[in-house]
Amino acid sequence: DANRAQMALSKKVATARAIDEVANAIEVKVSTMLKDFMQSSGIGEDASALEFNESVSKHVAQVSMKGCVVSKTHVAKDGTMYVLVEYSAGTARDEAINKAKEEIKKREALYNEFKARQGFEALEKELNSMNAAQ
Repeated sequence: DANRAQMALSKKVATARAIDEVANAIEVKVSTMLKDFMQSSGIGEDASALEFNESVSKHVAQVSMKGCVVSKTHVAKDGTMYVLVEYSAGTARDEAINKAKEEIKKREALYNEFKARQGFEALEKELNSMNAAQ
């Protein structure tokens, strides 16, 4: 939902928020941090205590939302724009499969580069030992 002075902006904001909700439902990385500080000084009735707590969390979703479509919009009497978006389970599955295949290709390329580097190092070692023997 969004309620802005311009209807077009309301729709853009509401749509972005809806897509964000879907993305968070599919994949979200959460980072949290809790700081807890306590301090006490003095003795007996003259003692004073200080306590400080801070909690911070960040949610980040990095998902391709290709295929996410606006299926319904509604404008309430107060001007609030509501947008419903749909993202098919099949599309989500296909995107996940494609992402996994890309990751496998990257890992294979890194492994092949590693093996090639090992081969060149072995060759260099062999050549160095041949030169040392002469």
